[in-house]
Amino acid sequence: MALNKKTVFCIAGLSLLFLAPTAILWNKVNRVAQNEKFLAKGHNAEMLALKTITNSLHQLMLDFGKNTVILPEKLARISCAQQLGIVKQVRTLSLDTEFPAYNPSIIENTEGGYHLFYRYDKPKELWKPLPFYTYIGYADLDANFTPIRTINKVNTGSHFSEDPRIVKVGKDLFLSWNDKIKSKIECRTIHSGKWDPKRGKLEYVTNLDQHIRLVEKNWVPFERWENDKPRLSFVYAMLPHKIIDVPTPKKNEVIHLVSQGDSALTKLPWIQEWGHICGGTTARLVDNEYISFFHSNFQDDHGMRWYVMGAYTFERNAPHKITAITPYPIVFPGIYDSKLINTADASKRVIYPAGIAIEKKGKNHLLHVSCGENDCAVKVVTIDYNRLRKNMTSIQ
Repeated sequence: MALNKKTVFCIAGLSLLFLAPTAILWNKVNRVAQNEKFLAKGHNAEMLALKTITNSLHQLMLDFGKNTVILPEKLARISCAQQLGIVKQVRTLSLDTEFPAYNPSIIENTEGGYHLFYRYDKPKELWKPLPFYTYIGYADLDANFTPIRTINKVNTGSHFSEDPRIVKVGKDLFLSWNDKIKSKIECRTIHSGKWDPKRGKLEYVTNLDQHIRLVEKNWVPFERWENDKPRLSFVYAMLPHKIIDVPTPKKNEVIHLVSQGDSALTKLPWIQEWGHICGGTTARLVDNEYISFFHSNFQDDHGMRWYVMGAYTFERNAPHKITAITPYPIVFPGIYDSKLINTADASKRVIYPAGIAIEKKGKNHLLHVSCGENDCAVKVVTIDYNRLRKNMTSIQ
């Protein structure tokens, strides 16, 4: 018996779902399958074809697990960064940790390989005020991103240290993170300290508590040059583009750099549907301008919250005006595919960029962007800088 056009269309749709690289929500698959069975009622050949596809989809769900999802339409329609030649490789790192590592920050090791700092969550007693402790760990990676040495806990003096960033200023490495401070309400501030790679420890910790917001997160550290001297600085916010300088890292003292005119108030072509832009990776100097990868988030029609990433560049010299931005999120095969474990939230799908390591390739640069995925995994996304820069929108 020949299949009618409506059933052929339905079968084709199901086939595309089966072949899709992203996973499929079981309730959606079941609903589609039931609709198709109703349409095909009374047609044995059509029922057989639909049953075969439905069984295959059911097995696919069993293979992927309950936490697999399909991208929302507005993300699925974005050009794949891999097809554009922007994303060259995606690695999921396997670290020797007791609890899943995530939200990592990476930088080159001058002796070869890479330094990697990450966050991990340790569940605690249910009657305690917060459901888990948060710590920072460290891994020394070789040139192939394989761990050589792991320090399971960096001593920050706290049980609530989150989301590390590592930056090189002159010859020194500085680690920054957000941490809970003693208060009757939830308050967090940015902390920083000089990292000793030989001894694998912080030399000191400075609480950069500026009493601006109750919760401070996602400051973007970078090495800024003033009078030919390197200084620890941060991007405090992207819109307006606000830079703060830390003249003496051992002191809780910052200088707010003020931009004259409207150079800090540029309207950014990041469509509002992607959400408010927040800081991400350390900003790195490439081809005489800084580049950093940020994140934002939005909620879909089903209540799922999606964290996405983009990139932007800004001038090397003050007032550090923004020069370009990706107009839409960077999407690649395998994004959000890490299985939800430990303290991961099933209502969120997360890609969270937090560090950049640079590898020179002739006249081009490869950017190894370290990302947290689904709050329980570490990915390194290798990006072709030239291809990325050509696909960014210039800011006048």
